[in-house]
Amino acid sequence: MNVMFLGGILMLILFFGGFVLAGLAIWALATKKDTLPQWGKIMLWVFVVLAGMILITGIVCILVFVRKFLLF
Repeated sequence: MNVMFLGGILMLILFFGGFVLAGLAIWALATKKDTLPQWGKIMLWVFVVLAGMILITGIVCILVFVRKFLLF
């Protein structure tokens, strides 16, 4: 496997994984807020922050990929 193929797979996993994780965490915070204990709310906010970091990493991977492989 070449680096370009592996980089593309990593970009897709990070980008769409971040969307899924953020969506699930925000949905749980919006719908289950009254029934969750305090530690559950804190863990969901941790997942929202983690999903944001994964989305930023995915966007950076896409930009690096485009700049390195497609602009030459």
